[in-house]
Amino acid sequence: MGNHLSVVHRHEIYGLFVESPVRLPGVPSMPAFPRPADLRLTWEPESAWNPVAWRVTRPAHGASIPDIGVTDDGWTGMVWQGGMYCLICPQQARVRIICSRANLDSLPTLFVGLVLGYILCLRGRICLHAAVLAHGGQASALLASGGVGKSTLATAMIARGAQLWSDDVAVLAGAPDAPAVERGSLGLRVTAETAAKLLGPEVEFVRMPHLDKYVWDLSAMVDAETDGAAALPLRALYVLTPEPDWRGAPELGPPLPSLDALLQLTAAWYPPGYLSLLGANLFDALKSLALQRPVRRVRYGRNWEQLPDLAAALLA
Repeated sequence: MGNHLSVVHRHEIYGLFVESPVRLPGVPSMPAFPRPADLRLTWEPESAWNPVAWRVTRPAHGASIPDIGVTDDGWTGMVWQGGMYCLICPQQARVRIICSRANLDSLPTLFVGLVLGYILCLRGRICLHAAVLAHGGQASALLASGGVGKSTLATAMIARGAQLWSDDVAVLAGAPDAPAVERGSLGLRVTAETAAKLLGPEVEFVRMPHLDKYVWDLSAMVDAETDGAAALPLRALYVLTPEPDWRGAPELGPPLPSLDALLQLTAAWYPPGYLSLLGANLFDALKSLALQRPVRRVRYGRNWEQLPDLAAALLA
């Protein structure tokens, strides 16, 4: 086999036209673009990596978080433990992925998450760690860190008629007084337990490499109300706060004061672990968002019995 992948997949995600040698999860392929590609992803084998030309500028703080650095010729990079290297050209128009063929299975989900989130940050876009659901022509964002249950609650909301709009990353668009959310990956990452309890045996999943999760591809489930839309108006943002000892019905709190809302939005900054990338302009955009749209805390018991009521409350 050669050292490069010859197949080119064309996708539209987060408002960008992307050419990729691998199919991106939850993003339909396109036969052609109406304009030149915004971003081109290429793959090279691990032998192409040159550690001598690499300098770390932001060390990783956790096994799943990459080092960030720069090459001698000005390309920004993200480097993971285990031999995954991502280099981004200064114009953010080309991405070189350098890894072994054995690591290629990890590339699609990694690219639509951390890599694209980082590129969009470099392009001056606001990204939040959130699952985004569409309902009634508007988008609602579920803010929470990994493992809290965004995807499980999203699954319950989809079962009640909502549509997945973006898994794991909310990319903001629109004017400051009319924020919207770009369509993202429609591949929802769920645990085996969530799939067993909330979805029927007829639903097909793809196992995620190296993670105990599955991808539920919802890209074919686009209703007439959102078909063709690249972004939807943002209705509200919900801060998920499950509490093990919570008793009674789920509690949807009032909109947080603007300062508290800003703190929650800052905590949800994406990519996680890189708050230092939040410059003055992006911080001002977060302040505007905290004033323009309600940010509400949701408190509930972390049990399966409360999920239907909680999903209904957020869709009301």
